[in-house]
This record gives sequence, structure tokens and C-alpha cells, in this order.
Amino acid sequence: MSQSPVSDVVVRPMRESDWPGVCRIYAEDIATGQATFEVEPPDWSRFDAARLANHRLVAQAPDVGILGWAAASAVSGGGKESHGWPTVLRQAVGGALS
Repeated sequence: MSQSPVSDVVVRPMRESDWPGVCRIYAEDIATGQATFEVEPPDWSRFDAARLANHRLVAQAPDVGILGWAAASAVSGGGKESHGWPTVLRQAVGGALS
């Protein structure tokens, strides 16, 4: 079954108010084994403290909400992570979150 592309996707800086959608995606990716070695998403304060404030993005569609996110951490070698609805992200925003 193929999914139709989501239109009007906007990639923008992440805000604290995006946390419920970001956390939902993070938890889904943990459950499916597609992301991180963590066993549960952090709370907002831990997430906020561990990632660079000026290097966080979300992909959002008006009728869908947060589709995916990306963030960078200050680690040796440069750390980044991205999470989201893979098929929709590929169709709608391509590599914008990579």
C-alpha cells in the first residue's frame, strides 16, 4: 500500500510546544527499534539540556501535525539524530531533516 504525499510540509525550528509530537515520534521509533539505544524518551528538560538549541528542526503539516524531527548534540565527532514517519518524510521533505 502506498501513501500519498503530504502537502504543505514546513520545516522549522523546534519549539518547546512541539514536545508532545516530538516525544510521540521518539517513543514510536524506540518501540520499533528504529532509533536510539534509549529505552524511553527523555522528558523535555533532559531533551532540551542534551541538544543544541539552535540545531533542532521539526517537519510539520497543517492537517497532520509533527511528522518528524532532527536535533544535534554537542558530542565529539558531531552528533545528530532524526526521527519521523519515514515514508512521508521521504516524499514530503526529502533530506531536509538529515
